[in-house]
Amino acid sequence: MSLYKIFKLLCIPIIIVMLFSGCKDSNNLKDIIIVEGMGIDSNEQGGTNLSIRMLNVAKSASNGEAPSGIMTQKITDKGESLVEAISFMSKKLSKDLFFGQTKIVVIGKSVAEAGMDEHLDYFLRSTDTRSDVALCLSDTTASKILDSKEHESRVPCENILYLLQNSEAAGFSAYITTGQVLNLYNDKTSDIYIPVLKGDKNNEGVTAEGIAVFSNDKMTAVLNDEETNGFLLIADKVHNFKMKFEDERFGKVGVEFFDIKVKNHATVENSQIVFKSYIYADMIIDEIENDYQTSISIDESILLCQLAGRQLEKNCKAAFSACQNAGSDSLRVGEYVARDLPQSYEKCSDNWKDYFKSSKIEPKAEVSIKKITESTKN
Repeated sequence: MSLYKIFKLLCIPIIIVMLFSGCKDSNNLKDIIIVEGMGIDSNEQGGTNLSIRMLNVAKSASNGEAPSGIMTQKITDKGESLVEAISFMSKKLSKDLFFGQTKIVVIGKSVAEAGMDEHLDYFLRSTDTRSDVALCLSDTTASKILDSKEHESRVPCENILYLLQNSEAAGFSAYITTGQVLNLYNDKTSDIYIPVLKGDKNNEGVTAEGIAVFSNDKMTAVLNDEETNGFLLIADKVHNFKMKFEDERFGKVGVEFFDIKVKNHATVENSQIVFKSYIYADMIIDEIENDYQTSISIDESILLCQLAGRQLEKNCKAAFSACQNAGSDSLRVGEYVARDLPQSYEKCSDNWKDYFKSSKIEPKAEVSIKKITESTKN
């Protein structure tokens, strides 16, 4: 018998044991409350308000038809701490809370401003948490975001998760997990960042509203649209996105960027840390306001590429400056210094906030036109 066949025969009983052992501690759906989303707010007493958006497994149509409408409901409780609030909620329920299917964790604005150290410690140590859960911030309260019906989605928290993922790829918000936030928080020089969501007045849906950056565990600024775009470019998180800019010759120009590649590295010039970010992108021209049709000259193409590149560079500079003003190295510049300038890192890592504040960015964007739409005139 060949060694390959012997190996297969030995693997079969091991796989069978693993499959059965995985079912050993599983719970029946009737005995658990499946948590789809969790919201954390502070209250006037200095404690924590907890909101849970749970899956209503009993909700289904009669006659064997597929379920319709929203399949989740919200429950709330409070305590002096997050752990206590979860404990109080568990005691009042007839079933165990199950966090294995949690899609999002929402942080209220007041919590982020006061400091998230306690809550980050919970995500680090609790056996109920997972590292792949999306983390986001409400521009008001976390409870407000969990109230969203997401346009009558069956599982609103799942829609919000998709919104975060798509918003990052399109360059106007971010997607980050609890595990990634903890990695940033535990890094010596880096700071965390969290996407911001805003709920509408009637709780019909939520929209992405930029990125909140932190200094240590406290939120210190929320980046606007241009700063958010520059942040995501530098962080190499953008897949493709649309942008408009104005020029005296062309008027309003609408473009779409794709096939974006970013290379970053840190250098020292004249005793100053310089963060260099090289951005390479292809571009489709969607519209040109001032009397242009499908054909433009080579010189005009070159000029349009330069104008688009300058706008990308401008956004990157704005993002870098906003982070500096907020005292937040959420762009992880310190990590690049550690990688590219290990000797300099040893000198400045203990006082990195001061060195980061005095550093500068030199972005360079190279853009190529790949296509012009059939009608570019507005």
